[in-house]
Amino acid sequence: MVETETYSESTASARPVDFLVIGAMRAGTTSLHNTLSKLDGLSLPRMKETDFFIESKNWARGLDWYRGLFASRDSALRGEVCPNYAKRDVFPEVPGNVRALAPDVRLIYLVRDPVERALSHFRHTWISTGDVPSPDAFEGSWAERHILSTSQYAWQLEPWLDTFSADQVLVIDLETLICEPETQIAAIADHIGLDADIEVDHLITENAAVDVARMPRWWHAMRNTPVGIKARSMTPTGLVRAVKSRLRSRTVSEVPALPSSVRDRFAEILARDAQALRSLTGQSFARWSV
Repeated sequence: MVETETYSESTASARPVDFLVIGAMRAGTTSLHNTLSKLDGLSLPRMKETDFFIESKNWARGLDWYRGLFASRDSALRGEVCPNYAKRDVFPEVPGNVRALAPDVRLIYLVRDPVERALSHFRHTWISTGDVPSPDAFEGSWAERHILSTSQYAWQLEPWLDTFSADQVLVIDLETLICEPETQIAAIADHIGLDADIEVDHLITENAAVDVARMPRWWHAMRNTPVGIKARSMTPTGLVRAVKSRLRSRTVSEVPALPSSVRDRFAEILARDAQALRSLTGQSFARWSV
C-alpha cells in the first residue's frame, strides 16, 4: 500500500499533482494530452495514463515513483490525463485517494456524445483486448454494463463532487473543444491556474481509433504488465512513438458491426443521464444525439 503522506503547506513544494484530466475514455483525451504537453509551464508524465491512484494498478508503487514520472521543474504545474479515473464501477477508490494526496487538485472531465463514446468504447475494446462478447451476445453482458456506465457522465461525477468542491471541476465537451480549441484550452489554463499566453489554433490530434486498430494485440496486453509499465515510465515519449510507428500494420483490424438496435438501446438508457449532466453543468451539449 502506498504511504499516503498528509498534504500540508510544508509539503506543497513536493505536491504530487496540480491537475487531473479524469476522463472520459474515448472522448479525445489523447488529443488533449498531446496539446497540453506542448504548453509552456506544464509538466506531464512520461507515460500517459499512469493509473497511479488506482489501487489494483499502480497505487502501491508509491509517491516517489509517481513524482519521478514528471520533469523536475518546481515552477511547472504537474498534471496527467488518465481516463480510467472516471470508471467508478471498477475503480471507486480513486476520488478518495486523490483527495488524500492532492486536496487542492483541479479536475477536468472531457466528454462527448455518450452514445458515440459507448460505440467507440466497444470498437476499442474489441481491437485491443477482445474482452467483449460478439454482437449477438452483447446485450446484458458485463461489458455492455461497463461501457454504458462509462458514458453516464453525471453518475461518474457524483463521487468527485462529493469529495471535491464544484469549482474544482471543469467539464469540457469534445465537440466544442474541436471547434473552438483556443477558447477551450484557455478555459482549461484558467481553471488550472496556468498563467501563460495560449496560442492554440488546433488540437494536436492523432487518429487514435485507426492507430489502435493497427497495433498488434500483444502490444496492448503488454502495456499494463509490470515490464510494460516500467518501460513506459522510463522511455522518452519520442522513442515510444517511434517504436509504435515501426510496429503498426498497414491493415486495420476489422470490428463486427453492432446492430442498429444497440444504438437505440444505448440512446434510451443514456438519455436520462445526459439530461442530468445538462442540469449539473448548465451546458446544452446541443450537438449530442440524446
